[in-house]
Parts: sequence; structure tokens; C-alpha cells
Amino acid sequence: MSTQAPALDPAQALAAVGLPDPGGDPRALHGQAQADYDLATQLRAHSGHLEDLLRQSQQVWQGAAADTFRQGMAAHTADVSAAADFVAQSGAGHEEHASQQGIALEILKELGIQIAVTLAYIAAAALFPPLVAAAEMQLVALAAQAGRLVQWLADLLSAVVRFLVRARAWIAQFTKLTWGTRYGSFGYGKLAFDGARDMAVDVLSNLTARGITGRPMDITMLYSMLGSGAAGGLVGGLEASGFKKVLTESGDIARAADGLPKFVSLGDQAKTWVKSVGRKPAGSGAVAGAAAQETAPAAGSASLRASSVLPDSVASSPQGLSRAASSMDGTTQIGSPPGLSRVTSDAAVGGLGRQTPRTAGRVPSRDELARVLGGGPDPLPENGIVRFAEPSPATQVRPTTGGSGGTRGAGPGSGDLSRVPTVTAEPAGSLDPLLMARAEARKLGLRGLPSEGPALVKEVAQAQSAHQAADLTRSQAQRALGQAGDGLAQAQQEVAQQAQRVATVRAGLWAAQSGQDIAKVSGDTAQAARTAAELAQTRLQHSAAIEAWQAARQSRNVAEQTAGAAREAADEAQSAARSTGQKLENAVSRQDAWEEFARAGQQVRQEASASARFAEAWQRSPWKEGYPTQYTPAVQDGGAQLRPQEWTASRVGGLPRQPLQAIGTPKVWQEAVVYEPVKGFFKGALSNTLSTAMSYRPGQTNDLVWAGVPLAGAGNVARDLVKGWGMNRIFPDKSVEDAVFRVATKSLGKHLHGLVMTEIGAAPHGPAGSASPAVPHRS
Repeated sequence: MSTQAPALDPAQALAAVGLPDPGGDPRALHGQAQADYDLATQLRAHSGHLEDLLRQSQQVWQGAAADTFRQGMAAHTADVSAAADFVAQSGAGHEEHASQQGIALEILKELGIQIAVTLAYIAAAALFPPLVAAAEMQLVALAAQAGRLVQWLADLLSAVVRFLVRARAWIAQFTKLTWGTRYGSFGYGKLAFDGARDMAVDVLSNLTARGITGRPMDITMLYSMLGSGAAGGLVGGLEASGFKKVLTESGDIARAADGLPKFVSLGDQAKTWVKSVGRKPAGSGAVAGAAAQETAPAAGSASLRASSVLPDSVASSPQGLSRAASSMDGTTQIGSPPGLSRVTSDAAVGGLGRQTPRTAGRVPSRDELARVLGGGPDPLPENGIVRFAEPSPATQVRPTTGGSGGTRGAGPGSGDLSRVPTVTAEPAGSLDPLLMARAEARKLGLRGLPSEGPALVKEVAQAQSAHQAADLTRSQAQRALGQAGDGLAQAQQEVAQQAQRVATVRAGLWAAQSGQDIAKVSGDTAQAARTAAELAQTRLQHSAAIEAWQAARQSRNVAEQTAGAAREAADEAQSAARSTGQKLENAVSRQDAWEEFARAGQQVRQEASASARFAEAWQRSPWKEGYPTQYTPAVQDGGAQLRPQEWTASRVGGLPRQPLQAIGTPKVWQEAVVYEPVKGFFKGALSNTLSTAMSYRPGQTNDLVWAGVPLAGAGNVARDLVKGWGMNRIFPDKSVEDAVFRVATKSLGKHLHGLVMTEIGAAPHGPAGSASPAVPHRS
């Protein structure tokens, strides 16, 4: 019995990738053609045998009957020969049909494999990263009970996700590098990256397409790579360069830190123009608000996004929207305490040193407030009386403190309202405790991984041991300092005593000298001899006292040096103890944060099902939200949600530190449908033009190869229509995933492009027998 698994039916394989099965069996057709050839050979042999018999009958049989027989035999022989020719033609037809069907099946097989590979690439770009990130979130919830295998898997998945997030942060930062002058800016970063990316994508897509079709590598791959790189770099450089200067609200030229003017890139200008397609005309206030949103710094982006949901009637008010759009510090939107009015900070009013009450053009209606404050049908009573409630942690969204001294909330508002109606929030997400605990851990330098728990325990133990040793050293240094201080005090006392002795002896010396002088004047010899002896004795005592005083001073100097060294040692020990104490405090804080993170994971596992955790992790994973260090509550669709507010900053590729933020917002339909496809057509056409020009040989290359220029552009249009919709929805812009998606779609496009160009290359051209090396032919 054979143990080999049954082969997959071709019809099932083609249907799996959406291709129809044309049916038929080329081998059976080849067999029928061979049978026809064999029958034709037999008929020709039979016809020849009949002709031989006819010639032999002429020698032995004559007469009218013989003539009639030979005429019938000649006609039969001709019929047999014609039948042989007909059967041979039928065999040739079967042979041609078998060849054509074999080629068709081979093309469908290659196309099916190409589609399967393309779907695998797209899955790797769109499904693999969020799947890995969601699995990582599931594993980190097991931090408290994680074994070595879980720790290793969590570390591995976290490394993959972190690489993808850091890569897109680096790409976004690198593509913004520009070289500025007084007359314009040149986006060399985007030029270099887009050119290198398009060359790599072209090489990988060529290898994929040729590997499926079995075609060898040739020089045309180099031409295609160079054309793609040149076209991508040129378009990217132009897109990031600019010549139109940015103006401030006062009409002055905005300048960078180096004093050079700021310029609006050509890509941003084109996107702004494209976004105006299909947009309804707005009042001057709306235009001013939109301009303020376009030019506002990142610090006020949350407030500007919140103000974008104002009612149209309020947005059309020049005062209401322009003032709402210019709020850079954020204002209290929900649950404001009594007496708190909406004010603007000094930065918002141009540094006037005072706060100005915020007023709107008019008081919003009840329906407008209903739409703004949660999207409910009509939360206000019919009589128009608004009932206010105090903030409650369970039902209110607490505002977070902003950097400018105000408060910052997520909901918009207009008008001089110090109190707003209570908004009942929906239950928090199942992963909210884990997300907040992990953000706090990241703020302390952790990554929120199961493997960090044992390491933190060791870190705390080592920090505690080091602090105990440093504290012991500090105590010993303090005792040594006390002993040195006592020694110094004794030495100083000894110096004082010896100085007093010297003074006493010196007074006696002066008295002895005076007595000797008196004895000499009086002429008393005996008195003179006695005073001379006393003077000599006193001088010896004076010399001894001086020596003792100097010795005491030397001892005091040594004691001072010893005390100074002890003081320095005590200061160093105190500093070391303070440093190790701070390290111990930090280590304990990090361990407490990790333990809180582990408890949050245990709580999440107990309160939410695995399917609910996975579904929320799919949307709240680090791959989508980045690496937040702080969340802020926000109201969306009438419910409370956590939104990342601050992120971990990381230095990638030698560039300045960059926050590892979430995926950007999806492109508007004008960009996805107009801007990206038009840019893609230009890039594809330019790339094919350059590569075809490099491989074109006059008189040898079929002139129809230039038809590949619009075909390449049309292929890019189809790809960019899908890519424009999926960008920042199923994969982030300017990322590794974007490059993988480009490889997938471009390899399929190259395969289809090759099929079309093969038919074009088969057309007659040029002198007889000439071939077109620029267009591949299927053997």
C-alpha cells in the first residue's frame, strides 16, 4: 500500500486562488495526435500496397473487366491516401491544441502560484505584525506565572514588534531630512530612502516573479532596478522639497532654528489641493480654523482634533471656530468643577501676561450640545433646563493637567460655559488596567515583559546589598571622622598649651635679661654671675618650649590633614550612601511597578475571556499604539476610552530621540483615490521608460516594447489604489510592512506585465529573422 498523500487536484488549486480551470488533458491530446499519426502512416502504407497490386495486375490481367477493376482500385487508392492526409492533419490539430492547452495550463499554474505568493506577502505585511503584537500582549498578561518558555516567547515577539515600530519611527524621521537654503529646501532624506526602497523592492519582486516562472536572471534586472531607483528617488525628492515659504499668522516668514525660512513641500501643496476636491465651500472662519489646524504644533494637536467635531453652525462662526482652533493648551471639556471658566494661556494670547475669558460667537443650541457631548439622541430635557452634576470617577472623564497650567480634555466645546452636563461613560476596556500599568512601567525604564520580574528581584537585592555596604562604610567613615575630630581638638589644645608655656618662659627670659642688665650697671659681680646663670637656664627653657610648641603645631597639622581626609571620606561615603539609596528606591519603584503590571495582567485574565482579550489586544497592541508612557481618558461615541498621550522616546540610527508613537491616521479619500494613483502612474511610467531606454537596441528591439510604459503606469495605479486605502488601516505608512506590500503587488504586476509583453514581443517586426531581446518569449 502506498503511503504517499494524494496530489491536490489542479481545479481545486486554481479555485483556491480564484482562477477558473479550463479543463482538458494535454497528455491525452498528445496521445490522440500520436494515434492519428500512426493511423495516417498505416493508411499510407495500405495505399502504397494497393498501388503495387494495381501495377502487377496490368501484366497478368487484360480486358474490359480489368480496366474497370483498375479504375475502381485507383479511385480507392486515392481515397485511402486522402484519408491518410486528413488523419495526419487531425493529428497535427490535436498536437497544436495540446501545446496551446499545455501553455495555458502552465500560465495559469504560474499565475496561481504568483497570486498565492502575493497573498502570502500581503498577509506578512498586514496580518503578521498585528498578530505577533496581539500574541505578545496575551503573553505579557501571564507575567506573574510566566515560565522560561513564555518569557522567551514574549521577549522574541516583543523584539519583533519593537523592531517594526522603531523602523517606522526611523523611516519617518529620516524621510524628513532636508537641506535648506534661503530660496528653497531639498528633501534629500526622502530621495535617498525612496530610491533605495524602490530598488530593493524591484530586485525582490523580480526574483519572486522569475523564481515562479523559472526564468534565469539577466541584465534586464539591473536596468529595471536602476530605473525603479531613479524614478522613486526623483519623485520622492521632489515630493519632500519645497519653494513656497511658510507664513505666520501675522504675515511674517516662519523661520527654523538656524534662521533660514521654512518651506511648504511640493507634496504637501499637492495634497492640500487634492483634498479640496469635492469639499464644500466653507466660510472664512472655517478656512481660518482649517489653516490653524494645518499649521498648529504637535502640542496642540489633541485640542485641534477635538475642536473639529463642533457643529457646522458653530464652526461657521468666525469667532467660535477660529478661537476654538487656536486653543493650544487644551481646556476643560467634561465635568468641570464649579466656577471654572474657559480661559486661554499666555502662549495662546501672544504672551500678554494675563488670561482672557473664552467667548463664542453665540450660545450653542440644545441639539448641538447633544451631538458634541457624546452623540446621544437628546440628553437635555425638553424645557431647555440643563442639570449639572459634580465630577465622579465612575461616570466622569477626568481632565489631565496640561503643560501650560490649564486642563486638557478630549471633548470640544464652544461658548462661555463653566459647567457641562454629566456624560455617563461606558465600561472601560478589558485591557485598560494592563495598559496603564505597562505605561507606568515604561515610564520607569521597563518594557513590561515577564522576563523582567526575576531580573528586578536581583536588581533590588543587589541595590539593597550595595546600599547596606555603603551605609556601613558611611558609618565607619563617620566614626573615623569623629575620631579625627577628637584628635584634632586634642592637637589644637596641645598647641595652645605649648604656646602658653612659650609665653611664660619668654616672660621669664625677659626678666632674666633685665636682672643681668641691672647687675652689670650696679657693678655687683656676684649678682652679675648669678643673673648670668639664671639667664642661661632660662634660655634653655625657652628653646625647649619653642621646640615643644613647633612639635605640637606639626602634630596639629597632621591632625588637620587626617581630619580633612576623614571629612572627604565621610562626604564620599555619604554621597555613595545617598546614591545607593536612590538606586535602591528606583529599583524598588521599578519592582513595584512591575508587580502592579503583573497584578493587572492577572486581573485582566480573571475578568475577561481569552477571545475578548485577543480582540482588544488586536486594536491596542504596541504595534498600533506605539509604546505609551501615559494615557489620558477621552470620550468617543458616548463612552470612555484611554488614548495614548506620551510615548517612550528612543534614538534610532544615530538620529535624535524620537517618540515611538502609534500608527498615523488613514489617508482621506482624495489622497487614496487621486494623489497616490497619479503619483504611482508617473513613477511606474518613468521607471519603465528609463529601464526600456537602457535596454533598447535600434533595429534589434521591437518598437512595441514602449507599450510597456503605460502598462507599468497602469499597474502602479491599481496597486496604489489598494495601498492608498490600506495605508494606516492594515499597515503603516513608511514602514517595513509597506515595503513588503510593495514587493507583493509589484511581483504580481511584473508577472502580468511579462505575460502581456510576451504577446507583444511575438508580433512581427523589423527585418526577417530579427528578435527582440528586450521582450521575453515563452518557450
